[in-house]
Amino acid sequence: MRPVLVADLLYAGRALLTAPPEQRMGKARKLLDDAERADQYRHVSGARHPTFGDGTLAAAAQACGLAPERALVDPEFAHALIVVLQALVCHRDATDWMPR
Repeated sequence: MRPVLVADLLYAGRALLTAPPEQRMGKARKLLDDAERADQYRHVSGARHPTFGDGTLAAAAQACGLAPERALVDPEFAHALIVVLQALVCHRDATDWMPR
């Protein structure tokens, strides 16, 4: 997966809002896996993955659909962002994709 930027978090949070709260961690993990898969495809083929995009978390989120944009102080959106960050920490520990 390409480096995660703030925009990636915002898109992923919006993608999580399309799922019920109890399914959001699973959806976040899937987004991270999809971004990994797309980045691997990009490295091998030199092209964007046909479904999951260019290997960014934002592209993977856009591929699965986004809720309308919300303010950061919206409690449901803030919680979705927390879920994305938790999933990133777990993913990083599992794949060691970023220096500590």
